[in-house]
Amino acid sequence: MKSLFISFLINFALENEKEMKRTIFLLLIALFSYNIKAQTNFSSNKHAVSQSDWQELFNQLKDEENDENVTWGEVYETLSEVFANPININQATKESLEEIPFLKIAQIDEILKYLYYHDGMKTIQELRMIESLSRTECSLLMCFVYCGDKDKNDKLRFNDIMKYGKHNVVLSGNVPFYDREGDIKGYEGYKYRHSFRYTFNYSNRVKFGFIGAQDAGEPFFSGKNSLGYDFYSFYLQMKNFGKIKNLVLGRYRLSYGMGLVLNNDLEFGKYATMLTLGQGKNIIRGHSSRSSANYLQGVAATLSLARNLELSAFASYRKFDATLNSDGTISTILQTGYHRTPTEFKHKDNSSHVMFGGHLQWDFGGLHLGATGYSMKLNRPLSPNKDILYKRYYPKGSDFWNVGINYSYLNSKFQIAGETATGASHSVATINSVSWMPSSSFSLSAIQRYYGYKYYSMFSRSLSEGGRVQNESGMLVSANWKPFRWLSLMCYSDYVYFPWARYYTSASSHAFDNMAQAMLFLGKFTIEGRYRRRDIEKDMKNDDNTVRKTDIQNRARFRFSFNDDRWNLRTQFDFVSSSYNDKSNGYMISQNIACAALRRLSLYGNIGYFNTDDYASRVYTYEHSMLYSFSFPSYFGEGIRYAIGTKIDISRNIIAEAKFGTTKYFDRSCIGSGLSQINKSYKNDLELQLRVKLP
Repeated sequence: MKSLFISFLINFALENEKEMKRTIFLLLIALFSYNIKAQTNFSSNKHAVSQSDWQELFNQLKDEENDENVTWGEVYETLSEVFANPININQATKESLEEIPFLKIAQIDEILKYLYYHDGMKTIQELRMIESLSRTECSLLMCFVYCGDKDKNDKLRFNDIMKYGKHNVVLSGNVPFYDREGDIKGYEGYKYRHSFRYTFNYSNRVKFGFIGAQDAGEPFFSGKNSLGYDFYSFYLQMKNFGKIKNLVLGRYRLSYGMGLVLNNDLEFGKYATMLTLGQGKNIIRGHSSRSSANYLQGVAATLSLARNLELSAFASYRKFDATLNSDGTISTILQTGYHRTPTEFKHKDNSSHVMFGGHLQWDFGGLHLGATGYSMKLNRPLSPNKDILYKRYYPKGSDFWNVGINYSYLNSKFQIAGETATGASHSVATINSVSWMPSSSFSLSAIQRYYGYKYYSMFSRSLSEGGRVQNESGMLVSANWKPFRWLSLMCYSDYVYFPWARYYTSASSHAFDNMAQAMLFLGKFTIEGRYRRRDIEKDMKNDDNTVRKTDIQNRARFRFSFNDDRWNLRTQFDFVSSSYNDKSNGYMISQNIACAALRRLSLYGNIGYFNTDDYASRVYTYEHSMLYSFSFPSYFGEGIRYAIGTKIDISRNIIAEAKFGTTKYFDRSCIGSGLSQINKSYKNDLELQLRVKLP
């Protein structure tokens, strides 16, 4: 039935493209102008704030980074999952709060102490009593927790699970009103992207998830995808029953310590790392993302051995995509997940691993000590091209292992954290942070890292400039000061040294990254200014000779926003300057509007004009995204981007959302290249989503 419905939509879109676009555009304009002054509320559930609120705060964080090494799509999907299944603050545990990525260890401890001494919270506004939570952090946290009754019965009963569990179904789709070259010749599937997501949740203690995802160009119920979707993910997670604190069966992600040994969960850039003071967390969570990379498959569990002692263990077997050398060894492990052409299908699931390991953690007061280790075997040896200089010390072979120790100590004014690791490379990596918080309005922190150029771990993610936990040393120093309730100042400086060759360099090199930001809060108005400069040494060809030159990148932003119960307005100006081979400048002016027109209707729109010399001066901009659907595009050249959308609460348990967007370029007659090329100067897309909650 579902496939027939999807086929109907596809055929309708193909046959009625022009009329469909016109109808959608007029409908959204009409909705935008209808009864704009009516009383409203963005949220129809038990959240204190709405989906739009946390998306705005998330995209502010993403705006600050502009770091293409960070897996922002996975971060967004994880936050979407927590938003869809909020945590009852009165039943919160250390482990459940650690799943919220932006919370510091000290903040988690302070929240738990408040809950203990006051026997829970009567209203979610009591979060403002947590002194270590900033205004932004407090607002963001309210998106992911609610204030409910405290369940004093810790036993899990099957009848209760079936009776009180909540079912959520999310159907999402994207309809492009254009053809890529691959859609005409090359791709084995149609051009429509769609997915479904089913989640069962009982009091955040029992959770089951099943996800199916299809990228544009991939076959659906045909060819090599005879079982329907190209990618499926599934997991069953159970928490806090007996000695078992957390158990996941199926596909899952892990994060231990500060990520030097094992972190295939979330990755942040410098700005977010600075906000969390570089602390590590110990997390096991189901793989609820549509990404076919960065997950393990099997079983993972955390057991309470004693009052302050925990043991986590995991085992995994999974297949993955890889490009192969002529001798059958692995050249590159692929992360894209695309299976649109015969060549891409040739890479699908052609390699596998077997992996097992564990983590032991001891907590005593403010002291935390942990040890992590794993062993992994590939069915094919990994053999990158070592003739390429910067790949000389990439992982090689079929047997890998890593071990590490992590620690942290915190009190109300001072905290330290760190991790040191080694492995089959017989090299060392270490990261250490120290922070001083003399008051709730001021903090200083420093994060030191040393990743040997021979060190590697197959699943490491941590703070880095080069995108890898390898071949990097650096020191990040930051300060956060709120001299007044209405003023926030923040800055950081990061010096990095790369001892071995990197992509774009044939020898050791340096990088320097500096950022300063000021935010002014005037009631419902916020004024923000930020400047960032990055200096990165690179090689450059000059008259058949290779010379060293510094690529200097300057980015500045000014933002003015207004937010009340009904309106969210933001005007933003971005300027970019880059100098390497040639000087390149660019800017973008954008306007975002969101409003709640009726009690169950919200509307949003954005428009932006961009003009850059080339790709080196590309600009990024925030655009409202649907739940689980991440959108943060970059633009270069000259053009305009606009989008308009609506979210309708059809009933208490059914929410529908639609968004129509256009990108128009003035300096080109086609967009993209290769099989992704669009032979037009513009592209139009329609996104659709239906969310159903069943009691």
